[in-house]
Amino acid sequence: MRQLTLFERRPQPRASRHGLHLVGDRWVSSPELRRLEEAAAQAHPIVLGCVKTKRGSRLPARELYASPLWNKRRAFAEQSGRPWLILSAKHGLLEPGTKVDPYDVTIPGLSKAARRELVELVRRQSSSLLRPDAVLEVHAGAPYVSVLRDAGLRTEHPMRGKQIGQQLAWYKRRL
Repeated sequence: MRQLTLFERRPQPRASRHGLHLVGDRWVSSPELRRLEEAAAQAHPIVLGCVKTKRGSRLPARELYASPLWNKRRAFAEQSGRPWLILSAKHGLLEPGTKVDPYDVTIPGLSKAARRELVELVRRQSSSLLRPDAVLEVHAGAPYVSVLRDAGLRTEHPMRGKQIGQQLAWYKRRL
């Protein structure tokens, strides 16, 4: 079975007539269409995996990480207009503006006990940061996706199977 992408599940107006937009099988006003689009965005936030390279001082999480891949991920998330979070191997789910000190922790480098603690932290954080029906569009490697899934979260993984060069090209086409 083919998995639908996030964009296929968003309300997509097919036609417009007298200020109304056809969404699915019904006509909605422009304000209602905006509400539907905002609700869809809230239900489908983006999660970016942290990267190893970090700047040397305490910064908002969106600015702490430093790599060409991070820069593209961040630009994609910001351009989307959707809410987004960062999955940190040390801090769990971070809002982009949360100030964080540099650290040297990766999910693959965690012990089994530390990984279980991270999964539990993400589970707790998700209850206050995410809607219960959220489907996370994850831009990260498989170990990061695995933590989210182990925490009971639903995920989509558009980068699955893509090497770093392929990921950079994917973002370039969309930015």
